[in-house]
Amino acid sequence: MIMISIETCSNGETTMRYYLSPTSCWMVQEEKAGRVLEVFRDQITPSTQGLCITQMPVERARIQYAFKKTCILSLSNMETKKKASACDLEGIIFMVERFLSMTEGCCVLLDNLEYIARKRDFVEVMKFLYVLSDIVIINRGKLLLSLNPEGFSTIHLSILKQEFSILET
Repeated sequence: MIMISIETCSNGETTMRYYLSPTSCWMVQEEKAGRVLEVFRDQITPSTQGLCITQMPVERARIQYAFKKTCILSLSNMETKKKASACDLEGIIFMVERFLSMTEGCCVLLDNLEYIARKRDFVEVMKFLYVLSDIVIINRGKLLLSLNPEGFSTIHLSILKQEFSILET
């Protein structure tokens, strides 16, 4: 497990909230995405782009977390012009790959992993995560996975913990 360190200036202002090294993949366990979105927002700078893949409506994410220019891919039960299907893992990979090809060193957040896991077999989800993490690492990016541990069996959660660094928030 890796703890997030926060450094504070003498005037009480935060100079660096969360440092995540490039080419890293992190897992955050929480019932509902909250802290992971704050960590993600912290990674977005004028020189670092972000891609947020979430079940949250785009407008709500923009307002609640001040994502003004951040790319947001909203997941749904069905594919529309504004939403991607949570069942179409290949389509999600294609969109992430396309986004990463335009910018190096960005941060990708996959929020609510259990939502995708309910739609697909766990082995398929793991294959998806391996490809996703490889794409992010090759492009010198960072990957944040948000999941509710209650949405996974003990065995599946154990596998996820073995494969991804745990980010304590």
